[in-house]
Amino acid sequence: MLLSFVVMTVDRENLLRRCLDSLANLPANVEVLVVFNGSTDDMRERIGNDYPWARPVPLPRCSVGQGRNRGAAAASGSIIYFLDDDTIAPKGFAARVLDAFNRFPRTPCIGGPNLATADSGPFQRASDFLLRSPLGAGPMRVRYQPGGADRIVPGWALMLCNLGVRREVFDGHGLRFPERCVSAEENLLMSLVEKHVGPVMLSPGLYVYHERRAKPVELWKQVMRCGRGRAHITKIDPTSLKAATLAAPLWLAYLVALPWLSRGAAGAAPLILYVCSVAWETGRLLVTERSPAAALLYPMLVPMCHVAYALGFIDGFIRPHE
Repeated sequence: MLLSFVVMTVDRENLLRRCLDSLANLPANVEVLVVFNGSTDDMRERIGNDYPWARPVPLPRCSVGQGRNRGAAAASGSIIYFLDDDTIAPKGFAARVLDAFNRFPRTPCIGGPNLATADSGPFQRASDFLLRSPLGAGPMRVRYQPGGADRIVPGWALMLCNLGVRREVFDGHGLRFPERCVSAEENLLMSLVEKHVGPVMLSPGLYVYHERRAKPVELWKQVMRCGRGRAHITKIDPTSLKAATLAAPLWLAYLVALPWLSRGAAGAAPLILYVCSVAWETGRLLVTERSPAAALLYPMLVPMCHVAYALGFIDGFIRPHE
């Protein structure tokens, strides 16, 4: 069984180098492709000189879905494993991927969680706790949690920064990533795989480390992008929309309508519950993470990310993907 790692990058050379360093010294039945999505010639040349074993796939700037599809088409493996350029694969990762696909030969897609890097600062630790929190990410928190058994999961539980797909999904069933969305392209593909191929699996042993955003503006842009991408794929396939996705937009609608709601306890009850939930999760972060600095940041990050996702979701419906 040949395994192809497909890593897409733009101009994040330092992060790409760290990712490729974690994939060095692979066995002969594993290849690495780097999809340069509009990257400069100088960057491609430097990476090519320093990592001659990584096969370049240069592309003019295109959507993330287009880049993934081109990378999959160029790969030789029967298993195509997608990683982001800001991920780090732990030692022995390729062997664990091959073992998982051998143990579950009927499973079309297998992915794992993405965990915060060990050198994360307080802001990154607060962001990571938010992603693992029921309040912060709801059922999607399974994407960021370590441990547990291999199990069948809904398609939305997998994330493209750490996702393996059998070639037959592309070649045998003709499925592709959507090419008119800014992000969340794996959500639509996984929905189609579940409908036309079979259930997908989460394997917690296939974890990778994933760089969390280090600044508020970076996190804001990332979360808005996620909301916008979710709206784009919903317009393509409304049946792919899940109820949990509507939580942030509905919460924003409630906040906007709050001045016109009853001035009694009933109208303010959701807000009071929300504030209490943020306080509870902040205390839980302080106890489990032992980081007062991260705990101070967390109460700001929760509403910021919920509003950012909601605004991105609304914007994705209003404006077409460029």
